[in-house]
Amino acid sequence: MQTAPEDVPRAIATTLTVLSLLQEQGVSDAEVETAKGSIISTQVVANTNPELVGDEILMNQVYGLRREELRQFKRKIQAVTPKGVNQAAKQLLHPAQMVVVTAGPPLDNSQFKSPNYFGRVGQKLMLLTNLRICQTKAMRIESIPIAAPD
Repeated sequence: MQTAPEDVPRAIATTLTVLSLLQEQGVSDAEVETAKGSIISTQVVANTNPELVGDEILMNQVYGLRREELRQFKRKIQAVTPKGVNQAAKQLLHPAQMVVVTAGPPLDNSQFKSPNYFGRVGQKLMLLTNLRICQTKAMRIESIPIAAPD
């Protein structure tokens, strides 16, 4: 995601909250249908641009996908079900175990409410642990493991 440097703490906290809600509550039929329509529409438009089609073919090759993948995309997206999305969310999304990686201009640490406070994800207070930052006057790259308190 892209956001202004001063909005980074709030953007990360909001993202973690949304991921927690997705993992805990899942998505509705309407949300899945809307997402499928958006993904398919975007792909249809992208397929009108020969450069984008070439990029897609190249990336499919890089990932070891078959040539038919481009033609099967729409059918595969249409086959996605809310049950499948919710099952994948429960199985794969674990916000308390995620690592947030950011890059950008240096941040003023006073933007965080305290050295350990990061935000609320659901009802769990999320704390920064093992914060690793590489910061210069020009840029910042940080890796923030997220852990829920015991």
